[in-house]
Amino acid sequence: MQPLVWGERLTAALVAHSADVILVLTADHHCFFANPAVRDRLGYAPDEVLGADIIPLHHPDDLPRAAAMLAESAAHPGEPAECEVRLRHRDGSWRWMAVVATNRLDDPEVRGIVCNLRDVTERTEAALAAVAAQQAQDMASRDLERLALAKSDFLRLLGHELKNPLAAMAGNAELIAMESPDRPSVLESAQVIQDEARRLARLIDDLLLLDRIEATELVLQRESLDLNGLVEQTVGRLRGLAPEQDVRLILGSDLPSVHADRERVTQMLINLVGNAMRYSPDGGPVTVTTTHEGDRVVLSVADEGVGIAADELDRVFDRYHRARSGQSRGIAGTGLGLAIVREIARLHGGEVWAESTEGEGSTFHVSLPVAPVTNS
Repeated sequence: MQPLVWGERLTAALVAHSADVILVLTADHHCFFANPAVRDRLGYAPDEVLGADIIPLHHPDDLPRAAAMLAESAAHPGEPAECEVRLRHRDGSWRWMAVVATNRLDDPEVRGIVCNLRDVTERTEAALAAVAAQQAQDMASRDLERLALAKSDFLRLLGHELKNPLAAMAGNAELIAMESPDRPSVLESAQVIQDEARRLARLIDDLLLLDRIEATELVLQRESLDLNGLVEQTVGRLRGLAPEQDVRLILGSDLPSVHADRERVTQMLINLVGNAMRYSPDGGPVTVTTTHEGDRVVLSVADEGVGIAADELDRVFDRYHRARSGQSRGIAGTGLGLAIVREIARLHGGEVWAESTEGEGSTFHVSLPVAPVTNS
């Protein structure tokens, strides 16, 4: 008999000093035993909960879970059933409790539902916060995807709806100029219309190209490309459009081929040389250089123009960014040309960077990988 008494005392001591709340309930969920931990965890003195129905302590949203747990424990007497619920603390706050309920109503020594309640508020709230943050991130990602699709749809509609009228404007302006060769004011106005229509058409093309790159829809048509030959050809065309501009070439004699898309590299050249020409006052010199550096070739375009302030140099390749120096005001541009250069270089596995001194000029560099060697 003595060991049993000792065991009962040990059990009573463990229950009394347990950090978990231990309640024993009647079949209708009224409490007839509560250990001291109920004060520490829920703020109630044990005698305050004795005889009380514990169901009203549950958060309304958690009652279905609690009912399901009690039903499961009733269906399997002696076997534990578990759930997590919120119980109202005496101060009005809610505490998350991991509850293990064991139906012992048929046990003549207990005749109750034994509930072990462990406070898991910090763990559960942290997990819920992580889930909420992930859901918010997922929702933001979906919103960004929808916005990106809407933007793409808008740009494509814009291109379709505006490019045809712009072409018509430029064409009609050309006809007007042809029919009025002896009227300088008409010729000048017609030229302005043509220039602005073409500028808007280029802007639309640039926006559509950046959108295709952003949507990973642009596929490069790579080939073994003679960069020196492409530079000579492209600069020759630009010289024809601006014969007063001094454009010089310093082309590396040992330059290997690059593995690149001819059309896109041409576009980079046009943007870089065109920029240098616009920012070179009075037709100042523009120098295009090619060099071979290891497994790369480097294309550089230098001017002696207005230059870029040091605090703006790291942003020159950002979309829509334009230098704000006083000397550059009034120079036409959209801030997309250098962004396109960077994106095309990136698609080729290349890099871009710039060097500049305000008032003295700028140099823009593009490195491209050398064409892979193939066995004949």
